[in-house]
Amino acid sequence: MSSSESGVHLEKFVIPLEEILSATQNFSKESWISNDGVVDVYKGQLQNHTVAIDLVVPYSYLRDRHFRNQLKIISRFHHQNIIPFIGYCHEGNKRITVSEYAVNGGLDDHLEDPDKRRLLTWADRLKICIGAARGLEYLHSGLGNDGIVIHRNMRSLYILLDDNLEAKISNFYYSMLVERNQPQAYVTSVINPYYEDPVYKESGIANTEADVYSFGLVLFEMVSGLPAYFKRRIDDNQEGILLNLVKIYYDDGLTKLIDPYIRDDINIHSFNAFTKIAYSCISMNLNDRPTMKTIIKRIEEAQNFQVHITLGINKDEKNDQRPAYHQIEFVDGNPQHLINLVRQYYENGPERLIDPDIKDQIDIRSFHTFKEIAYKCISFISSERPTMYTIINKMEHAIYFQELKM
Repeated sequence: MSSSESGVHLEKFVIPLEEILSATQNFSKESWISNDGVVDVYKGQLQNHTVAIDLVVPYSYLRDRHFRNQLKIISRFHHQNIIPFIGYCHEGNKRITVSEYAVNGGLDDHLEDPDKRRLLTWADRLKICIGAARGLEYLHSGLGNDGIVIHRNMRSLYILLDDNLEAKISNFYYSMLVERNQPQAYVTSVINPYYEDPVYKESGIANTEADVYSFGLVLFEMVSGLPAYFKRRIDDNQEGILLNLVKIYYDDGLTKLIDPYIRDDINIHSFNAFTKIAYSCISMNLNDRPTMKTIIKRIEEAQNFQVHITLGINKDEKNDQRPAYHQIEFVDGNPQHLINLVRQYYENGPERLIDPDIKDQIDIRSFHTFKEIAYKCISFISSERPTMYTIINKMEHAIYFQELKM
């Protein structure tokens, strides 16, 4: 293999096979992590660092040109949402790529395993989606004069998660580096059929819009908890794969697709903003598909809806000391959740919500300052929700009033 192609020098990335064999204990079963049909992935230690070692399997349809292609591309990357490339080995029939080890593995594993999926809050999922979107946006626009990269195989399997659930895009064997002024190419589709853009499949034209389509399916996986290749039955209807369910229920009943593990956690405004951009990603009209920059912006809006509503409810919890998911029974009413009581009594009788344990010690000016900013946080009009700077300022005022009383 040439050590320098397209201006990229690869000598510094070469790792001797002997070191890799030592790191994996000769590719032992104990070091093996997974297989995706193309590579066996092993976990190993190289120079006191934990790494992931991808060994192309002998029966793989992956060719030497695909292997060289990945090296040329990934050696250029420098982005927090792209899995860091460490080195490679190509000795004899061994084709090996070494990258940073992602402690939390692939996103697909978290979707398939109920025990892992139940731990992913809606806030976690939004964070992961934003990270993955930023990684793709970098590929589509971040390489300067070198051009743009079309991933061509985007799916949850190739979104890895570090110890902070930061998303890292991986697997670039079939990716393409194309000129900025010619951001598409005729090439046979290789993607998993469940994530495959029908327009790409029919035309044979690979472009960034094909990545956007695949990412749209990943977004729906995240909100539904259903991998694109699994089937689910809703109500009494025939079970179907995720894409078909989205098309059936998008206009009427899409909330039925929400993962039960996050159903009580997700804010409806956040859900609507998220699914709207996800649905535009899978449009059959390429012109309707958003850019990754737009996708990031819309998911961040969904994140803001979720953060503000959670912040508002949590602050009212501090006043009342009863979790938002508990029902509270007042003398003159039926048991209700905290959010409903807040909206019912805010204008007339908000003092009734104060925790009895602090009722005698709370300063009335401190209380009103605190509950006013909390109420603004849960406004249905996003423009009325305060910034974090304003929230901090008001809470400091509440503290000031309370200290005057003491």
